[in-house]
Amino acid sequence: MSKIRTRFNELKAKTAEELKELFSYEKEALRSLNFKVHTQEIKQVHLVEVARKRIAQILTLLKKNV
Repeated sequence: MSKIRTRFNELKAKTAEELKELFSYEKEALRSLNFKVHTQEIKQVHLVEVARKRIAQILTLLKKNV
């Protein structure tokens, strides 16, 4: 099983409250990453894409649980 699939399964096991907390943390991390990429502090631009994907997975699970 791939690493992404495993992490998604870990997200499925979390409660709605935990997902909301994680969402706010990931959103802040994405904002920070975007800032660092634009100021050229980090070179790993792919981390922004990974963060976006994780946020999308969290939002999918939150909508599914509602």
